[in-house]
Amino acid sequence: MEQKRKFKRLPTNLKAEYSLKESTDAGTKCTVINISLNGAGLEFYAHESVEIGTMLTLKIFDQEGEKAFDAEGVVRWNKQGEKDFVCGIELTTALDKFILSTLGV
Repeated sequence: MEQKRKFKRLPTNLKAEYSLKESTDAGTKCTVINISLNGAGLEFYAHESVEIGTMLTLKIFDQEGEKAFDAEGVVRWNKQGEKDFVCGIELTTALDKFILSTLGV
């Protein structure tokens, strides 16, 4: 039986930075490739593997690269892509429609 998602994923191409939740280092650049309608999860490209279960802090920039939204989440899956890694994140707090519209989604 196929599992159905609660919320539709919306394709994006947003610049972002991620860091380990407990880290004080500057974030590592990544690209958010989709966000679910209510922000229950997102996928991003990373240049390195991020372990499943890792808590991340994300700073997601709008289309102009100016405004940013901070989010926290847990890596639920990862896989090797052609050039980068693709990771699925379950956010600890859902994004609302205002934030999605601010990001240009």
